[in-house]
Amino acid sequence: MLLGLAAGAAPAQDVPAPQWLDTQAPAEARTPAAARPDVAQARELPAASARRVDAEPEPGSGAALPPVVLGSVENPATLTPARLQGLYPELAAIEPEYAGDPDFDAIYGLAALASEAHGEAVFALQRATLARPAALDLRFDLARAYYASGDYEAADAEFAALQAADPPPRLATVIRDYRQGIARNNARYRAQNRLWLAASAGHDSNANAATDLTDFNGFVLADAAREQESPYYGLRAQAAWSRPLTARWRASLEPHAAAREYPDFEAASRLELGLGAQAVYERAAWQGRLGPRYTQLWLDGEDNAQLLAMEGALSRSLGRSLLGVSARAGALRYPDELTVRDIDQYVLGLDAAYAVSGLPLQWRGGLLLGREEAVEEGSPNSRDTLGVQAGLRWATTPLSTLRAGVAWLDGSYDDPFFGESRDDTQLSANLALDLGLAAAPQWLFVLQGQWLDNDSSIDVFSYDRLELGLVAQWSFE
Repeated sequence: MLLGLAAGAAPAQDVPAPQWLDTQAPAEARTPAAARPDVAQARELPAASARRVDAEPEPGSGAALPPVVLGSVENPATLTPARLQGLYPELAAIEPEYAGDPDFDAIYGLAALASEAHGEAVFALQRATLARPAALDLRFDLARAYYASGDYEAADAEFAALQAADPPPRLATVIRDYRQGIARNNARYRAQNRLWLAASAGHDSNANAATDLTDFNGFVLADAAREQESPYYGLRAQAAWSRPLTARWRASLEPHAAAREYPDFEAASRLELGLGAQAVYERAAWQGRLGPRYTQLWLDGEDNAQLLAMEGALSRSLGRSLLGVSARAGALRYPDELTVRDIDQYVLGLDAAYAVSGLPLQWRGGLLLGREEAVEEGSPNSRDTLGVQAGLRWATTPLSTLRAGVAWLDGSYDDPFFGESRDDTQLSANLALDLGLAAAPQWLFVLQGQWLDNDSSIDVFSYDRLELGLVAQWSFE
């Protein structure tokens, strides 16, 4: 019986585990819906020299500016959101007298934008850009004002013109984020069809996630129950079909298929098919999802496991922050000879993300609480799980992103294994570099590595694993 359990121990990636950080999804699908770029972050990115406007009014531009405006013009460093909000009441009071002066209109537009007086901001910045059409900094502020007011068509036109002017890399990243946000907002009102195709290749130091022991409690372990390394190659296809039902509700269907071959250890070769259906709700900063998901897995051509689950998630954007909660209730089932491993899963996840002001950097953190209940009486596979994870995303250039993460997961089993209590602690780390192509934006290349160490109080369940690979992905909409 020991040999059967050891040889049949499920690889760590047999089925999509209840993970809140999906490293196997297409790069586009991995990316969370970004929070709207806020005023403070966008204001800090352009070079200070690009923010300066002349203190002296141009000939014929109107009366001399009041000290409150001249002081801000001479010292751009004071133009923080708080300072701009403080200036707004004073500038609004004198706006009828100074409207039309490009220096005044530039400062007044920014103050109105910081105070969420979006209509006033648009009018003031329109006047300023008409007076100084070559001032790209004013064009950028006008585009932000259009965006904040909800005029996405005008905002996208301005951002597109700025993008064509070859801005500095950090500003180019902010412009790209705005345009992606506009595309997401517009997508709410139209059908969406996306397809991802990916090919991967690499090396896995422990394809079957097994121990390196040769014997356990006097039993000699078969080769299939011991650590096996192998190169691998794989293919993955994933699609997303989404149709709007109302302005706030849409229906989504997400099928996927994935295959991975291990030439040196064919017993670990796998084929996975899955289908998810969701109802999606979006309202302002809120987004919710709920629906079933089914996954079927084959190992070496034989039925291995199937998972049927109901999944839900709710998130809220708070400026540069994103907070979310997710839940899953599912049934994991194995073939007749392995029914001892059948379990019901209940998982709750808490997630948070934060975009660092002034930097193309985002960090994520999460907490996982779970319960796995064995279906068969006498099975030793019931356990409680607790996990934490943290990660960083750094847009190193407009076409490349560096991702890094660490995770810790503890599983405490209810029943002893051959008279010994079992507790597993898993530590993992991943590092990936996403590389895009300016000439072919539908292509993405990913260099990735993942290390995992599973330490168990039962030696036969202890193992480590290192996987290195390259993914080439093509997407179509």
